[in-house]
Amino acid sequence: EAAGKDFAIQVAVRFRPGTTSSGRLLVPLHQKLMLERQKASTAERGGAVSIGEKEPEEFQDALLGQLMQDPVRLPHSGRVCDRKVIEQQLRREGPQDPFDGTPLRAEQLVPEIELRARIMAWRDEKRRDAFDHGDRHKLQEDEVQQLVEQLGGDVDPELVEMVLEAERLKAAGRSELQKATRRTFRHQGESGNADEEREEQERDTAADEQANAAASGDNLRDMPLAGARDLNVAPTVETEEEELGEAPRRDGPKLLAVSPPTRIAMFQPGVGVRPFVFKRVFDDGAEQQEVYNQACRNSICSALNGFNACLLCYGQTGSGKTHTMFGQSVAMGGNAGAVVSRTSGCVVRAVRDLFDAAASLEETCGVQTTFMAQYVQVYQEQVSCLQSGNNVALREAALGAPVLLQGAEEVKLECILDAAEVLSKGEERKRYAETAMNHRSSRAHTVLVIKIHQTKGDVEVTSQLHLVDLAGSERVKKSRVQGGRLVEAVGINSSLMILGQCIAARVESRSHVRYYESRLTLLLRSALGGDSRTAVIICCHKEDLHGDETLQALSFGERCAMVTNRAQAAMASSSTSALAVVEATLQECSQQIQGLEQRGKGHLPACQRLRQRHSVLLHKRIELSRRVGGLEKET
Repeated sequence: EAAGKDFAIQVAVRFRPGTTSSGRLLVPLHQKLMLERQKASTAERGGAVSIGEKEPEEFQDALLGQLMQDPVRLPHSGRVCDRKVIEQQLRREGPQDPFDGTPLRAEQLVPEIELRARIMAWRDEKRRDAFDHGDRHKLQEDEVQQLVEQLGGDVDPELVEMVLEAERLKAAGRSELQKATRRTFRHQGESGNADEEREEQERDTAADEQANAAASGDNLRDMPLAGARDLNVAPTVETEEEELGEAPRRDGPKLLAVSPPTRIAMFQPGVGVRPFVFKRVFDDGAEQQEVYNQACRNSICSALNGFNACLLCYGQTGSGKTHTMFGQSVAMGGNAGAVVSRTSGCVVRAVRDLFDAAASLEETCGVQTTFMAQYVQVYQEQVSCLQSGNNVALREAALGAPVLLQGAEEVKLECILDAAEVLSKGEERKRYAETAMNHRSSRAHTVLVIKIHQTKGDVEVTSQLHLVDLAGSERVKKSRVQGGRLVEAVGINSSLMILGQCIAARVESRSHVRYYESRLTLLLRSALGGDSRTAVIICCHKEDLHGDETLQALSFGERCAMVTNRAQAAMASSSTSALAVVEATLQECSQQIQGLEQRGKGHLPACQRLRQRHSVLLHKRIELSRRVGGLEKET
């Protein structure tokens, strides 16, 4: 996995036809303030922006400024305080009025019955307001759209990709620097380290003892504190009042806007309006050809250039994964399946491009190219061939080599018609079932493996292209499956969870990847390992009913693309902010390379890769900053 530091996943998102959410939304305070500040700046009015209502001053304790529960008046100074606060003050500081120093005992305190009644009425009103589902504080539809526009700007797709590459470069540099530091520490004398650890432990123990002594209570006399509740005191009106109904229900996740080419906005409870930025975003009006050209073709070109490549379609059941991968003409077979039409999916278009490229390479460069295909499905952790129906065993010829599909029929592809026949024959053995969410739901993961062998003279290059149509994740309460279908759903969700863990381990450059915990991930090991060129298309619904699943799918896409919070914020704001993030990452990477060189690790392949990636990213940043600067001047 040494080369795994260069592993990256290109993520695109596609939505099936539907309608986005509209209506009022309850957003967090910071987003409400952001919108109010924008309104204030637009209206050119100064002053602070305030939201909500503060407690009336007469309801506040004169000593601490907090809302009182049992107000009492001090007879000499005339100040009004909460009974518990002033009694605690008298116990700690002695029997004297804290405001004028006159003698004062607890029995001299004068209850303010009428004030207490008004305080309780005010609190009851506020409590009733809290149970109106936040309607008073919800944003109107036009305000929601203003907030969506303010939180997410349109960013150039190339700039999005450059920010993501900068984040991956930073993570790789930190990983190598940490490894070099650990190796340095291991070479130091253990005795010296033990003495240092013992001294540090003694210092920490002494510091803890001082902190405990300071917190024992003897020194806390600077400020009066409210005492603990006395459980023997008669209950107040507040504790005797009845519950005011159920807790307010929160709105679930909702899709607010899809703004090609790079931006999505969702409402997430507790977070508010949240922008998602990916390299490519396709609305429901996107054609199959557009999706293939912008999200898939690079993986096909990489496979022809000798890299292992993979195209994955991930998403909720019924979100359009199979349509994206295969289109509508695959099941026809014969000439109909071999014709690339407007509705043809990525698989048929990829096969056509492979044969076109092979013919061009042979004509211009004398490169001979052969294609061999295997078509399998993974159902309930069992792999079977979709051509013969036989069970397939996964075998390893060598450690790190591509997994062999022992028992899977291997078909030589001479033309696109052969590929259409393979796909058509496989459709007959695919496992489908009807659920409450999809009348033709895939119940197994299907993988088309195309082995590409290129020769020119004595030079031979072999690569593999994996085209994967994953079964859709589903919630049982929505799909309403039972019996065997329920077992299938559990198996699908389990394998998808392990796939997500493996992808997370790869993008984070972890030393161990859990390929062997699922047949699907073991089968895709060569597609997810090394320098594999992997592309993922996230398919989503637009309707509010599927908001939870859409949010989960988009979060999966962020993990695949290694989108950090900093990168997300930069890409969602402006081109200038995104370029600033790239610049900061380049500076940090330079420092990381210097740190490796100072430790004598500059000759290692990992450090050399860092230098190369730093140089490439620097060149891209210079070119793109010039272009972005020119666009900003024009606007």
